[in-house]
Amino acid sequence: MPLTAGYTTSSATAGLLGYHVAVTITNPGSRPRNGWRLVVTLPRHTLAVGGVSGASAAQDGTVWTFTPDDSTARVMPGGSVSVGFDVHGATLINAAPTGCRVDDTPCR
Repeated sequence: MPLTAGYTTSSATAGLLGYHVAVTITNPGSRPRNGWRLVVTLPRHTLAVGGVSGASAAQDGTVWTFTPDDSTARVMPGGSVSVGFDVHGATLINAAPTGCRVDDTPCR
């Protein structure tokens, strides 16, 4: 059974300067899962990601790929792990993520 993910956004600073994204990756299966890949697409390449927790991040244009650190690599059956990051830049208009996937499953 594939991992699932959902995310929320909240203002990290004044809306003009950035926001925080909290992602929960859940294992609905009956076996532990080792490793995952979270891909988040932002609307502009000028938006930057920082303050990452629970993962490492790499940028390719507007696409940010997150891979687990030691604390989030293993997702127990029925359990979840959390990843957080801040998005910085001109975020007042149209700055929310335009795509999100964990492995090949869209975030909800």
